[in-house]
Amino acid sequence: MLTKGDLVEEIQRLKSQPGNDIIGYGGAGFVSNLIKNNLIDDYFLFVNPVVLGSGMSIFGGRETALLFNLVSAQVFDCGIVVQHFQPK
Repeated sequence: MLTKGDLVEEIQRLKSQPGNDIIGYGGAGFVSNLIKNNLIDDYFLFVNPVVLGSGMSIFGGRETALLFNLVSAQVFDCGIVVQHFQPK
């Protein structure tokens, strides 16, 4: 589903409806906005064994710490580690 309008209002509306999980795909700005507004229930972070030296942080600009509980971690043969976290 493609939504238009205020991101926070749209996500809150979707989360209030009955149904299953919502998966959102987007760039760092999209994800940062979701994080800033506490709209993410589960984080799946992919750690790729490559150092690039720069990039955009999805957690930048926070005034308070985000604390997480590790739910699971999976290592793939290629070296990628997928970590599943939930906010405390």
